[in-house]
Amino acid sequence: MEDLPFPHCSQATFPPIKAIKTIQPVALINPKPDVYVYDFGQNFTGWVRLTISGPRGTEVKLRHAEVLHPDGMINVIPNHKAKATDTYILKGEGVEVYEPRFTYHGFRYVEVTGYPGTPTLNTLQGVVVHSAVELVGGFSCSNP
Repeated sequence: MEDLPFPHCSQATFPPIKAIKTIQPVALINPKPDVYVYDFGQNFTGWVRLTISGPRGTEVKLRHAEVLHPDGMINVIPNHKAKATDTYILKGEGVEVYEPRFTYHGFRYVEVTGYPGTPTLNTLQGVVVHSAVELVGGFSCSNP
């Protein structure tokens, strides 16, 4: 067995992330054939829930970004060209729901390619997440 510089592994001592709400996209555009771009109207951290049906083996790609190019395509350059891509391969067994569990992204826009047919605003939902920290204080003010 090789000696490693880390003597042992231990669990994380901070709270996990948790889903706090879902949001609907506010717009859907089709800037190029087979390319659909969803706008959630705000930047958030989380993932999307994809509701889909189609033939077995169909590969759908979901790319996330915070801004768009002038032509309506997503722009990943400001995010250090991060791939921020999820891929789902359909089972072909009626309505399927894909929701990644081992990643999250910071985004406002989602580009969908490979979709079998034409998606609608109801095809995607945004799942907003944050750290499950305990609320320890608050603030209110009478001056708007």
